[in-house]
Amino acid sequence: MKLVTDTRPFPFRITGARIAMLGYGPSAAQQALGLRDAGNEVRVGTRLGGMSWLRARNDGFAVGTAPAIVEDANVVVVLVPDDEQAPVYWHAIEPGVEPHALLVTGRALALATGAFAPRGLDVVFVAARQAACRVAVHHEATGRALERAISYARAAFGLDVTIATTTLAAEVDAEIAELETRAGGAAALASYVEAATARMRYSHAPEEARLAYYEGLHELVEDRKRRAASDDRADGPTRGSP
Repeated sequence: MKLVTDTRPFPFRITGARIAMLGYGPSAAQQALGLRDAGNEVRVGTRLGGMSWLRARNDGFAVGTAPAIVEDANVVVVLVPDDEQAPVYWHAIEPGVEPHALLVTGRALALATGAFAPRGLDVVFVAARQAACRVAVHHEATGRALERAISYARAAFGLDVTIATTTLAAEVDAEIAELETRAGGAAALASYVEAATARMRYSHAPEEARLAYYEGLHELVEDRKRRAASDDRADGPTRGSP
């Protein structure tokens, strides 16, 4: 990773943006509040009447359906679970998103699966951990995607936040490693993803976007296993050695 060390006064500020925050978990709430404090209009898209809807309303945000708020936005932030991102993109974002809008996600896996591939948008990864924030560009549409990602990060997390550039591939590897830990190892994760993919594929009415996510995730997990096995062979004893 490479630290962003621009020290000009108030560099890369984003203000006056019309932001659609899709999802309202703890991270989304933190970012929405920061973005509003930085002078941006923030609306929250979530299931009407659910707990996230109530929390967003209590925090003073206008809340609506995802398709409705995306139509009025020039920045769309997707902070829903990984397997919901592709359905949300195809159902709520792609039909009405403004050309050259900024699409921000806090997870890399869904993008890497290929279950959705935004075109005509700047697509960036922005995620904070403790006092630092990592940013990466997935798709460039305006020539300013990295600058916009940094602007977003500083508006959402504060001008003093430490920012480092990373790559989507590095973040995908870290996220799969995290899933392996939760599952109890690489083999356990591979078995879970394979079973989930089969259940989705042979269900009565599989949702294509969600199925595409699990199929892509299965390929990513298998690829990581192959690379790990290759590394193990490369690190093993040389033929003929004692």
